[in-house]
Amino acid sequence: MKKLNPKKVSATKKSATKKSVAKKSVAKKSATKRTVAKDIKTKTAPAKQPLAKNVVKKKVSKKYSTAVIAKIDIGFGNELFIRGESGGLSWEKGLPMTCKGIDEWYWESSTVERPTPFKLLINDSEWSIGENETVVPGAILNTTPSF
Repeated sequence: MKKLNPKKVSATKKSATKKSVAKKSVAKKSATKRTVAKDIKTKTAPAKQPLAKNVVKKKVSKKYSTAVIAKIDIGFGNELFIRGESGGLSWEKGLPMTCKGIDEWYWESSTVERPTPFKLLINDSEWSIGENETVVPGAILNTTPSF
């Protein structure tokens, strides 16, 4: 067997120690660089814009719908019409009401600005019996006309 020279063995150990120390210091430097890079990204993030102080709000006028609901069965094939003074109504020609069921007819308007007298007609020819009825703006009037 060969005997190893003690000087060569110690030289080999020293060089191995130096390499491992060098690797550790390199690793520390790269870790430091990563931390710095993260800090830079955080500092350069854009700041939020403050909200405008002078915001102009539009005034919205609330127009309430006015409605008339008639509870009457006028028979299959017939229609119920409404005539009146305002809200798109006239006394010369009636507007057809919407059938919501077997015995329910509906008319709605958002242009009624004052109390509106009206009358209901079958097929825009047969007038209901009695006085004119009146609906006020924004109200829902339930009625049961007679013919």
